[in-house]
Amino acid sequence: MAISIYFNPLDTACKNIVGGIKKGETLELNVFLLKNKENAPKNHLFAFHAEQPAREECCMPTQEAFLRLDRDGEGAELFEMTKTEYGWHISLEIQEIGLYYYSFYVLGEGIISCGDMELGVLSDKSEGFLLTVSSEDYKTPDWFKGGVM
Repeated sequence: MAISIYFNPLDTACKNIVGGIKKGETLELNVFLLKNKENAPKNHLFAFHAEQPAREECCMPTQEAFLRLDRDGEGAELFEMTKTEYGWHISLEIQEIGLYYYSFYVLGEGIISCGDMELGVLSDKSEGFLLTVSSEDYKTPDWFKGGVM
């Protein structure tokens, strides 16, 4: 039976820094494991929740989970995540500037990948969330702030 999860990289409850990060900055990621599976789609490989759940809607996992971090053009690294009362957590600092993709691997369940509307979905393949790591002194030019590219 598939688990039901919540991960949204645009929600600071899931990712403490929205958008890219600077080299050496602490990145914190949280994946929420839901108690109630009624919101999970039926007859699909994945299960997701579209809005941030309240802590009482979540539970402590029994499964181990890992952050899978791929630097563009290089192999993936796995980092063990800590079980919490609401799901899984990891805190790390990335020391190399570059383009990264990340997903989460839950033992016995599958991979939490980037799905529709950038929400995390449980899948059997890794479609990573994008993470840009810039130099610690990089600043967005004022003329570009608020612009659309």
